[in-house]
Amino acid sequence: MRWNFVMMLALLSLTFGMCYAHSAEVDELTLRFAQYHESLPVLDGEINLRLDLAVADANQFRGCDEDFLLYALKAQFLRPFRGQVEGWAENNPEVFKQTLKLSQSIYQDIKIWQNPPVHLGKLGLASVFQLNGILVGSDKLGHFFDEGFEEFTRAHKKGGSVDDALQYGVDSEEGFYGLATTGVNSYGDRVANFNGLRFWERALGERALGLGADSPYIVCEAKRWKRGAVFSFADFVDAGWDEAINCSAYKDADFEAKVNARIATLEAKFGRPLQCPVDQEACAGLVVKYGEFASKLLHPACLE
Repeated sequence: MRWNFVMMLALLSLTFGMCYAHSAEVDELTLRFAQYHESLPVLDGEINLRLDLAVADANQFRGCDEDFLLYALKAQFLRPFRGQVEGWAENNPEVFKQTLKLSQSIYQDIKIWQNPPVHLGKLGLASVFQLNGILVGSDKLGHFFDEGFEEFTRAHKKGGSVDDALQYGVDSEEGFYGLATTGVNSYGDRVANFNGLRFWERALGERALGLGADSPYIVCEAKRWKRGAVFSFADFVDAGWDEAINCSAYKDADFEAKVNARIATLEAKFGRPLQCPVDQEACAGLVVKYGEFASKLLHPACLE
């Protein structure tokens, strides 16, 4: 019997370690007042380098072939199980980050059966770094590129729409990548996904959102791909990525009560209110920014 239990745990660990690519939770409250250095220049530099490499790879073939360009971009930015850029940022010492053990976080009282991926998987809690002045979990980079591409394909497939893309984000967080597995429905993930859709539109020269005539990152000139606009996360990262502002929802009242109890402990420690959203003014700006899409991207507490 004991052997069967050990084998079951090993199988669960392997399953959750591989399957939940962007299911690592993030705690931006416990680490809120730690020391950070701005990571925007380092991350921007890496993304522009990857765009350059994609252009070079796509130009190995004659003419501006969009299929080859897409293949080259996917090779630079997409990876199953854990996003390329997400993994790069976690492992790169030039990206200044703060890390936290599960036992130190607001999720420390959540039982193994309430959130198996964090307890059993290889991902655990995401690191936190500062990007464009915003505290961001490293998991958001995976959402931005990988899940953003999933939303892009749904928006641009035949008969597809932005609503289809947004619904994919909602379904993911309310299902396989959220409530059904981690017990957490992250609205911050939804915002990162949506902005990833915008990135892929600029990378591939597509337009679907009507959020402004953004310059493409790659253009075709004289039958050769060339770099266009310079990429910056500053065009995408806002307070909606911060889960202390764009709150998460939880699977049941017990889960939520345990998290809120730990937040109350943090409030006593730091001597300031930390119940989400910690910045209602930032929420008001997000409501204006996302307009008709806000109800699917922002937590109800941010819409008040």
